[in-house]
Amino acid sequence: MLEDAGVKYEYNSDNQDFIYNGGNKGFASFAVPVLEHGDFVLGQSIAIMQYLGKVLGYMPQSDKDQAHCAQVALNCVDFGS
Repeated sequence: MLEDAGVKYEYNSDNQDFIYNGGNKGFASFAVPVLEHGDFVLGQSIAIMQYLGKVLGYMPQSDKDQAHCAQVALNCVDFGS
């Protein structure tokens, strides 16, 4: 989503310090993935996708379309399980 929107980002796959050693000074996160946006910290894939969808203008306007968007996101997580 970030690449599609042309947003520069840093990918870090070594989050042991962040999760287990007190590196996270924001809202508690259980496990990766974690999004850091300034001082805002968010965990869980679906929550991250919903947040980025709204921030980047990808989230549809109608409640029904938002529900379908959530369904697609949850399908993606199910495929990864």
